[in-house]
Amino acid sequence: MRNETFHPGRFARYFACEIGAFRKNCGLTLLLTCAMPFIYLLINVLFTARIYVDDASSGMRWFLAIVAICIGVISFPIKLYGNVTDRRSGPWWTLVPVSAFEKFLSMVLMTCVVLPVCFFGLYAVADALVCLIPGYGEPLVSEYLSLGNLSSGYFASFGPMSLCFEFWLNWCAAILTFTLGAIFFRKGKASKTILTIILISIVMSAMTVWTLEGINSYGWDELDRDVFLARMHTVQFLLYFVADAILLVGIYFRIKTIKY
Repeated sequence: MRNETFHPGRFARYFACEIGAFRKNCGLTLLLTCAMPFIYLLINVLFTARIYVDDASSGMRWFLAIVAICIGVISFPIKLYGNVTDRRSGPWWTLVPVSAFEKFLSMVLMTCVVLPVCFFGLYAVADALVCLIPGYGEPLVSEYLSLGNLSSGYFASFGPMSLCFEFWLNWCAAILTFTLGAIFFRKGKASKTILTIILISIVMSAMTVWTLEGINSYGWDELDRDVFLARMHTVQFLLYFVADAILLVGIYFRIKTIKY
């Protein structure tokens, strides 16, 4: 009897179609955002008639990288799945002969694996190429991974794998949020998702302040700094796991219950 929940061949064909849709709908945005290092270098040369490098230019490279990440996180899910809730073009998606679980798995793989590999791979290559210019500075990847070599601070006890894993969990939480917004809201997907994030952040901030006020009663103020940071790392990872799990459950049930 054929498995109606998951069939490898059927899923592979559907996932290949989603990769094709990604190339068609998000290819230009991907290339433009990953070209930020070249764009900044060009602007730098045009306005200064030379390649000028200082601490401010390094900070600008980080700023542009963050801008590129934000553009990708917000735009990719909407470009890929924004039409799912459209009353005219959306019903075709529900009629595709694959199960809800296969659609969910494809969506998760696309947003949490394919997108970050393509985006960060291209961006890292572009940034590394401009850093071949003498005196232009280290690639951003090297600077980020060197945070684990600091003698003090939040990232001091992080190894390279921990830094990458935390960054990936952060990416997943962000892009799954906008993916859920893309398939939940019918209009104003980005703006409504951002507003929801703001409201949740206000509530979470209040809860965090309330929690921190009670930390002393558990003796956190008497902990060694390294032990305290280790506990904070654990809490941080737990929060990411919980947030990602909630978002995944929300996306799956939205896929199963979507109606027009």
